Amino acid sequence: MKKLLISFLLCISSYFVIAQPIEINNNNTCEIMIVCALPQLLTGTNITPLEIQNIIIKAKNDRIILDDGKITNRQELATRVLKILKRTEIIILFGSEPPERAALVGYILELRDNNSKIHYILTGTNRLPLYNPCNVNGSILSSQAVYVYAP
Repeated sequence: MKKLLISFLLCISSYFVIAQPIEINNNNTCEIMIVCALPQLLTGTNITPLEIQNIIIKAKNDRIILDDGKITNRQELATRVLKILKRTEIIILFGSEPPERAALVGYILELRDNNSKIHYILTGTNRLPLYNPCNVNGSILSSQAVYVYAP
């Protein structure tokens, strides 16, 4: 199972290497990668590099992703990925007070590296890294819980 998960994460990472010609400030691409990867990890289904590019372009046009790469609405971005995956029966919630039947699935940690750049990593419920797209370590600035909910 661990080998499959690692392969899956490497596969997701390779999609973003292909998809990154989109103009986004490099400081926040790891946040975009994590939010787009979450629905894929939770459903066990990948989307194509072209689908990722289209989601990011549309999200930039709709100001969900700002020119500096900052995400203004993580839930909306994750929902757009879920729609492509045809998995509209689940909702991914970020840091809000979850509904009663929501399940905690992990955390998004905001880190500051040694060069004072901000990075994001996805952890499990035990706060151990699951996906670290920029492969960095640093001091934790904030933590946001991630929940899955099926209304």
